[in-house]
Amino acid sequence: MFTSLVWLALGGLLQIFGFGLYTIPLAAWFVHLFMLRFSRKVKPLAGGLSIWLAFFIANSMANTGSTHVMPYVLYFAVIGLVSALFVLPYLADRLIAPRLSGFVSTLVFPVAWVTMELINSRVNPYGTWSSIAYTQYGNLPLMQLVSVTGIAGIAFLVCWFGSVVNWAWDAVWGENNVMVYDEDQAAFIQRAQAVARQEQVYLLMGMANLRLGAARPVEPKTVLVNPSGEVVATYVKNRLVPGWEANTMMRGDGRIPTTDTPYGRLASVICYDLDFPDFIQQVGRASADVLFAPASEPSHTVLGPLHFRMAVFRAIENGVSMVRPARLGVPAAVDPYGRTLAIMDEAVAEQLVLVAQVPVRGVRTIYPRIGDLFAWLCVAGLLGAIGWGIRRSP
Repeated sequence: MFTSLVWLALGGLLQIFGFGLYTIPLAAWFVHLFMLRFSRKVKPLAGGLSIWLAFFIANSMANTGSTHVMPYVLYFAVIGLVSALFVLPYLADRLIAPRLSGFVSTLVFPVAWVTMELINSRVNPYGTWSSIAYTQYGNLPLMQLVSVTGIAGIAFLVCWFGSVVNWAWDAVWGENNVMVYDEDQAAFIQRAQAVARQEQVYLLMGMANLRLGAARPVEPKTVLVNPSGEVVATYVKNRLVPGWEANTMMRGDGRIPTTDTPYGRLASVICYDLDFPDFIQQVGRASADVLFAPASEPSHTVLGPLHFRMAVFRAIENGVSMVRPARLGVPAAVDPYGRTLAIMDEAVAEQLVLVAQVPVRGVRTIYPRIGDLFAWLCVAGLLGAIGWGIRRSP
């Protein structure tokens, strides 16, 4: 929650320079970046009220010179109304964008903002006074856009910037809770090793190594450090989501390592890996006891809960306890029988900490040994039925 408030504060601070007498054109582009970051992390009502208050304070400070043309009561009433109008596109984004998939979801906020400005300009006696497009005065190349689209084109681009950056922000980080440049990786892991030694814990990190300039610059992986501070296992994600991930991320070698510890045999995979039962069979065949599966998908959409429920089947198939930390999505822990031991909604939780006690001894199941034998028998049965039908046909 604290991090979300930081985004709100940054957005409010920039709004002082993004609308009104003290306008800095660049500030207007970043206001929505941070405000969207905040609104997508909190409930719609609380987010809307908080954004309104931040805008009200910022807009009041940014337009103090207007008080000489209207009474103070009217001034604050107008500022309050304008600030309320600014909230509407955020509510539209919060409620609609999660229901859309991929890049198209970035369009919700800018089209909602343009719609708000258009209607406001038609019914508001002050016309287009509050349009965000006017913040870009002085940027002559950009200003030429109004000869084609009117001021709506500039408003769209300014708002779309914040939406696209947030989309990319989520897509890049995903389950990779820590992004580390290649040259900084060693120093970061040393710090993690010191923490593991100090706390005497096994520390599993979902991280990504960035190699700028490489054809596929992102290496998504987990790193397991033991209480002695030794790196005992590293796993690189093997199943990449078609599209952005497949085009920008390095793929692992296809092996899921296991590590023997006093807390059972540990293994780890990452998010989309769990959608492939034949791949996760390695975990059961290795007689693993606990499977860690860092993940990332928005919990406030159908995707988050659905993906969690899909993952539970992998735990049952392979007889493992599963601990599923999620930077976004549904953090949870389940036992080898699929019983939920702990679960958390990261979008509403006050403290993003999940504590659970899980069995550290797995159960041996048949599925990892025979795989999809039953399904293939069904295929054989279908082919046999087709052949039999052809043979019997007159």
